[in-house]
Amino acid sequence: ECPQKTANRYKGTIIDEQGQPVAYANIALLSPGDSTLITGGVSNESGLFVIPCEQRPILARISFVGYKTIYKQCDKTELGTIKMQPETQTLKDVIVKGERPFVTMKNGALTANIANTELAHLGNARDVLRRLPLLNVDDESIEVFGKGSPLILIDNRKMRDASELQLLQSENIKSVQIITMPGAEYGSTVRSVIKIQTKQKFIKGLSGTLTGRIEAKRVWQELAQANLSYNWGDWQLFGNAYIYDGGVRNYRQNGSTFDWAGTQSNSIHHTATENQSFTTKSARGGFNYNKEGQSFGAYYHYVNSPLTFDSQGTEEDHVTGEEDLDIGDHIHDEMRTERHTVATYYDNQLNEESLIHFDGNYVHTWHHADNLTSNAYADHTVDVPSQTGMHSTLWAGKLYYQFPLLKGQMNIGTEDSYTFNHQQYLMLNNEIGTYIPSSMNESKQYAYAAFATFQKDFGKLTLNVGLRWEKIKFDYYQNDVKDQDVSRNQSALSPDISLSWQFNKETSMTLDYKQYIVRPAYQQLRSTILYVSPYEVEGGNPTLADCYNYAVSYMFGWKGLILDVEYIYKKDAYVYTKEHYSQDSPQLIFSTHNEDYSLLTAYLSYSRTIGIWKPTVIAGINKQWLTMYGDDYSRPIWEFAFKNMLIPNKDWLITCDVTGLTRGHEMANDFRGRWGIDLSVRRYFLNKRLQVSLSANDIFHTRNQEWSIRAKDVVAYKYSNQDSRKIMLGITYSFNPKKSKYKGATAGEAESKRL
Repeated sequence: ECPQKTANRYKGTIIDEQGQPVAYANIALLSPGDSTLITGGVSNESGLFVIPCEQRPILARISFVGYKTIYKQCDKTELGTIKMQPETQTLKDVIVKGERPFVTMKNGALTANIANTELAHLGNARDVLRRLPLLNVDDESIEVFGKGSPLILIDNRKMRDASELQLLQSENIKSVQIITMPGAEYGSTVRSVIKIQTKQKFIKGLSGTLTGRIEAKRVWQELAQANLSYNWGDWQLFGNAYIYDGGVRNYRQNGSTFDWAGTQSNSIHHTATENQSFTTKSARGGFNYNKEGQSFGAYYHYVNSPLTFDSQGTEEDHVTGEEDLDIGDHIHDEMRTERHTVATYYDNQLNEESLIHFDGNYVHTWHHADNLTSNAYADHTVDVPSQTGMHSTLWAGKLYYQFPLLKGQMNIGTEDSYTFNHQQYLMLNNEIGTYIPSSMNESKQYAYAAFATFQKDFGKLTLNVGLRWEKIKFDYYQNDVKDQDVSRNQSALSPDISLSWQFNKETSMTLDYKQYIVRPAYQQLRSTILYVSPYEVEGGNPTLADCYNYAVSYMFGWKGLILDVEYIYKKDAYVYTKEHYSQDSPQLIFSTHNEDYSLLTAYLSYSRTIGIWKPTVIAGINKQWLTMYGDDYSRPIWEFAFKNMLIPNKDWLITCDVTGLTRGHEMANDFRGRWGIDLSVRRYFLNKRLQVSLSANDIFHTRNQEWSIRAKDVVAYKYSNQDSRKIMLGITYSFNPKKSKYKGATAGEAESKRL
């Protein structure tokens, strides 16, 4: 109500083209004769205006930014409802230039913002990871420089199959976080974590991505995959399918030299062509429900991976003075692996700072192989058939509660699991069975863990402390008899602490100490001995102890520069060697045993943008101090990577990467240096919904593998001319790209790795 109490008050209501009130529009009352201003006012939040004025008639002028100005001749004080129409005006071009940091660092974690950058159009999640600093990504593996294989989480859900990275399109990724100093909540075996956060899109109806790819190398390979989701209301149904058909052909040379019976001239040398064919089929389906801060979901995942391995070559033996040349060496294996996974989660966001989260996982794996090794001598052939089998079951659950405490953030939780693992080896050659008998071993483990982490900011200083308590009950059975020496019941505490200092938005550093335990893989604990050749076998070691690690890390970040340094002392680490199987025969065994050693890793990465060119340079060193049987294994390995991305315009993207490493020691292995160049070109169509890519990996075929192992008087070596050079053509089409809202995380991560 206008405070002036005059006889005449001009009233009206202003709305837009959709009938919504227009607040704060300007109303000027003008003289009809010469358009001079008499008085004026503005509309309120309801679009209503009341302007006192004694003059009649008047000319009302109604204006508002973005709308056409209205002139209205008024003889009455009631103007009624006035609808305004939008007005578009062409302005002169304004170009705003700026550079957002490619990667930011805070509290020891690197975060790369993917959305609204060129990385969002690379193709899939694996392509995105390939471009990030401190990551070494190829078709077979993903590694954090100096940290090994990371734990990968997609929306806090553990990635259990590599096909998930192929199925996740880059345009659906919001950010990627690389944690090189993971805390107690991630488990004792996790040395690094990659957290992929997808976009929060809520497109209703059907959406998905279809991809096809062919690869030309020594053996052709084809890939087809589909990722679909259907969304309505608060529910989402999702599913994906994946089939990868192909193979590998390698040319191998390997052998051993050793002392036996007082002679040093004993030798075994193999030359072979290896052919491997496979068809991997994967299918996954599930649902999510999300409403008002609460969500739950589940999925079932099935993987079927039949594989055929065939090696045809020759073997030359010179053992104990007897010489056998050009022995026919044939290995043929028929393998089949199936995995069933059921995962479920519940997530309750109580408020902005409090969260309750639960994850449950069931994983069942089955593996069977029919093996045949044949050695054809001049006058006879020795066939050694055998069978290997394995099946395992894992039940795991993880529950944690995040809440504010003492102006910081507290996280407490528990992670528990039950594991059953059965392995067997059936020797079908009676003569060989006298010294390599059939065997069977089983293990049952109950694992309980409780963890707590606390984070608090003190101005620019951030403190993170964590403590993890683990109790393990491990029972080991060999041929149905419990082995008391291998079975154990133990508990341990693993603390970690880190201090981070944030100088400014572009500069920070973190110092971290962590103590953790790595337990041997179940394959390493097997009691079975596998036949390889007349003078070679391969086996596990049930007596392996747990490996205790004590690590100090330092990370510094400034703009595009990142320095990551870590020193680790490993107590009872797992080292592979080839040694004498027994003193009664000239037989060698390839197996694992415990050794203590120290390891220093230091990596420097620098990224920046120079016009259309976005380079990243990475250089680092792996230096270990290992002494075994009086020999020194401390030659450092230098690694480097030069990653380049060119964006000529919005429809083209080109990448060219050069990676390599120098000769050096890793455990007891003396690796030869190798390097390679990868190139890719992408062309986008239909507003980037359709992508066509052409890639070439290892262009000069320089990534061949060569290494040797020396233990006491035994030297083993291998050279592999690998099937690593290839050309790939891929086509991807996306419609209504939609992220999966599954919020499950990881439960039983350590046990999953061991299996």
